[in-house]
Amino acid sequence: MFVTNVPEPRVVYLERTDRTAHAISYARATLSGVWRTEQEGEEETAVAYSETAIRQAHEGINLQIAAWEQMFSDLRIRPLRLSYETIVSDPGSALLRVGQFLGVELNPNARIVMPSVYKQADNDAKAWAERFESRDRSKPQV
Repeated sequence: MFVTNVPEPRVVYLERTDRTAHAISYARATLSGVWRTEQEGEEETAVAYSETAIRQAHEGINLQIAAWEQMFSDLRIRPLRLSYETIVSDPGSALLRVGQFLGVELNPNARIVMPSVYKQADNDAKAWAERFESRDRSKPQV
């Protein structure tokens, strides 16, 4: 394993706070084959809504999270946990936290230039989320 020979491994664990948005993003990329904006053509890649794909993505993401958590526990690793949403909303603070965690001194006055991040098919993803969440609300709770 990549951290077993390191006396005190430091792991930065990046996660999505909004698991439904994560599952939708994963499902859409799986169905379309488009994982990055650079892969898109001139026109948006249209993907038909698939509740099955979203549920499978949720399940896969949950399995991955459980595997990471088990590894952290087994190896007694206390990772720095950062969310994608936090990094996007306040990249400077996130960078300072990572530097602190790694024991790297960063100049707090240094200018941080974030590269542009383009979300793929944002309106379509919102429509998927609304449709998925409305179906979830309409199902009886057990």
